[in-house]
Amino acid sequence: MVTTRRSEGTRSCQPKTNPKGKKRGRTSIATATSSPDGGNENERSRSNVTVAMTRKRKRAKTEEKEKEELEPLLFPSCEGETEIIGRESEKDQIHNFMKECMSNRVGASLYICGSAGTGKTACVTETLDYIENGLPNGSPRTKIARVNGNTYNSPEKIYNALLQQLFDFKMEESYSAENARVQLSKKFIPTRKRKATTMYIIMVDEIDQLITTEQEVLYQLFEW
Repeated sequence: MVTTRRSEGTRSCQPKTNPKGKKRGRTSIATATSSPDGGNENERSRSNVTVAMTRKRKRAKTEEKEKEELEPLLFPSCEGETEIIGRESEKDQIHNFMKECMSNRVGASLYICGSAGTGKTACVTETLDYIENGLPNGSPRTKIARVNGNTYNSPEKIYNALLQQLFDFKMEESYSAENARVQLSKKFIPTRKRKATTMYIIMVDEIDQLITTEQEVLYQLFEW
């Protein structure tokens, strides 16, 4: 004989001993027991499980929505019109550097270093966004390239990226980095001495990834 016992939505089957003290083998129940009101226990169990799953899904959606609303506050984006708080002095230095170079139409280099997450890229990006969108009429024509050293499997590939971004140069994948470097040198260092009509601004993020044995790439960038 097998009896069933309901315990928080589950059933357990326990064998009973016969009068002689011998245990009978455990058997399984395939039919459902009818409840006093004529309902089916299995159907009720399924209904309880469905309600629990629905509540769990609703709770998960609520938590996901709260996370989406909180994420911009914890991790503000550096894109668009984002104001960097607490870096006014650094932003002024970057802005004045760019302004002096553009006013005199001369080339120069600015190296910014600091710990990760301190706003280096964000401060430069804010200045470049202003140059692209907020310069008054009569300002020198500017073209800006933004590259990241982590993007390239070899440092020399940065030449190809600069040639594409600054001059819309159409090239095949097989186009060599050396050919790209030669083309850039012709653009940046004209043979005739004349005043530059276009200012080229190159922002290199994660520049330490461009380090090579002889430092050819870094020397070339700073020479331009």
